[in-house]
Amino acid sequence: MFIYICAVIFIVVVIEIMIRGTEEILLARQSINWLTTEGYISQSKVNTSQDSDGGTVYKPVVKFSYEARRRKLSSNQVYFGGTRMSTSDRSYSRKIVEKYPKGKTVTVFYHPRKPKQAVLEAGITKRSFILFTFGFMFFDVGSCIALLYWLYQ
Repeated sequence: MFIYICAVIFIVVVIEIMIRGTEEILLARQSINWLTTEGYISQSKVNTSQDSDGGTVYKPVVKFSYEARRRKLSSNQVYFGGTRMSTSDRSYSRKIVEKYPKGKTVTVFYHPRKPKQAVLEAGITKRSFILFTFGFMFFDVGSCIALLYWLYQ
């Protein structure tokens, strides 16, 4: 029974991840119609850290400032999906930072009703699907465990 309860809890958590992933995909899709304003890159660097296995991981950190509805705002989301995550691919992080060097003037896409929500690259990218795909894969695993437990009880 314990395994079944754990599998159900696992599935519920994974469904939440899939919901957040779906929201991210929808926001990415909507962002192409968001309002735009001029902004500038206030910080651009690659953070380096160690993962749990002792390997080196890299995270692009790009912060930008902009003005929307007469308020000065800032964000660190280059696009939907991925730039907030660390990766072992140093070249990916370096490309993002090189594309958005400190001081560069950029076009910022911001949500018309929530101006604090902004990105530099509007629209859906392959990385927009990361959360949903991750959730879907683990949903399958949890469902199989729960189903197998139920069948063999």
